[in-house]
Parts: sequence; C-alpha cells; structure tokens
Amino acid sequence: MKVCSKHDGFTLLEMVVTIATLSLLAMLLTPYLSLSVQAYNENALESNVLGELRYATERITRELREIRRNPSSLSDYEVSTPLVVGSISFVRNDGETVTIEDASPQLNMRYASVAANAAFPLSNSLQLLTFNYLRNDEVTPATGSSDLAYIEFEIQLSSNGKTYSQRSRVSLRAQP
Repeated sequence: MKVCSKHDGFTLLEMVVTIATLSLLAMLLTPYLSLSVQAYNENALESNVLGELRYATERITRELREIRRNPSSLSDYEVSTPLVVGSISFVRNDGETVTIEDASPQLNMRYASVAANAAFPLSNSLQLLTFNYLRNDEVTPATGSSDLAYIEFEIQLSSNGKTYSQRSRVSLRAQP
C-alpha cells in the first residue's frame, strides 16, 4: 500500500488565483480585440466602396471612348444635346445608345437594346455625378456636339459618413 505525503491536484486558493488572473487578462484584452474587429469591418467597407469607385470610373471611361461621330455630319459626335451636367446619352461606334445617369443613391448605365432599357447599377452609394464638356483647348466649355473634344466626369460615393471621389478626363477618339 502506497502512502502519499503530498496531495495531488490544486488547492482551492490556487484555482481562485488562476481564475482571477485569467479574468483580469480577458477584461484587459477584450477592448483591443473589439477595436481590431471594428477596424477590420471599416477597412472592408472602405475597400468595397473604393472598388465600386474604380469599377464605375473604368466602365464610364471605356464607354465614353466609344462615342461615335454622326454619320451625317462628321464634325459632330452623337451625344444628346443640350449637354447636361448630371447625365449623358450617346451612341457608341457599334450603334448602341448608352445613357449614364445619376439616380441617387444609384449610378446607373442603360443600353437601348436591353429589354425595357433596364438600368445596370454601377454603384449603390452615389452622392454626386457630374459631367463637364470641353473644347480642344481643354478649358473652354463645349456648347454642343460639334465643338466637343473632352468629357470630364467626377463621381463621389459615400459610405459611413465618408466621401470618396474620383475625377477623370476622356479624350474623344477620332478627333479631326
């Protein structure tokens, strides 16, 4: 028969001290973990909005580069007049009519050949969309489709109280 002079296991005092120490550590670390999760969520949201902004800018730029000249008057581009600050409607080289419009909070693109001229949203967090139409000197505003050489546009998206903007200038192709 074996006789133990020591007790195997922990005493009640040792367990209470260990639990108290772990609880104190948990209380101290919880705010840091919470802040980390919050920062991750904010960064993910910001990244999503910036991705929308880049996508919308690239898509609009690609479409604007395809504006065709009017077959009956080669000095004119086929852009709907009067030139409007908040939207643009034009005919591409392939004959497709495209409309880009501010339908806040959506930034929409429409194609005439698609059933019911359905809107394709490029972003759901639009705050502002503006178009500036410029002549060859890149400064003077164009008055119509005959003196149009550049289209400058600005997109502003907002999310969580922050505003993100991008401005681009597109040189129309096949200029005289």
